Amino acid sequence: MEIAAFVVLRIILAWMFLYPLKAQLSDWDATVELVDLIAPFQPQLFAVLMVFVMIAGSLSVLFGIYAQVGAACLMIYSLIGVLVHYKLSRLITSFYLSATASNADQKILEKVQSLGVVGHVTSAQKNIVIASALWVIVCLGSGPYSLSGNLF
Repeated sequence: MEIAAFVVLRIILAWMFLYPLKAQLSDWDATVELVDLIAPFQPQLFAVLMVFVMIAGSLSVLFGIYAQVGAACLMIYSLIGVLVHYKLSRLITSFYLSATASNADQKILEKVQSLGVVGHVTSAQKNIVIASALWVIVCLGSGPYSLSGNLF
């Protein structure tokens, strides 16, 4: 069971970072704008670095090639994601309608804001769980069927 647990963990963690790449690369302007929330200086450079970490870290964890380093990089990435989601949850509450908007429109905006806040807060919490799973790999290594051994 331990073998299956490590292999499944590595596959799922790699997928979590590789899957969103298609969307991030196809809408590069939105990706850079998102990175600008945490790195207002040189967001283009940090967006490229983000994509590199996602690809290299995922493949490192998936194949067990210096997986502890890849997992550490992805863990930091996930924890930065927590900050981004909390920032977005605060940002979404700053939108407002003009005073001439109807009560129905105001209520719709409040509902959308509430759902947006809940969505971003729960996404931040999920990033904490992902970072915790990556911490396991940092501490214990990538387990069986890894192409390189543990670093420590």
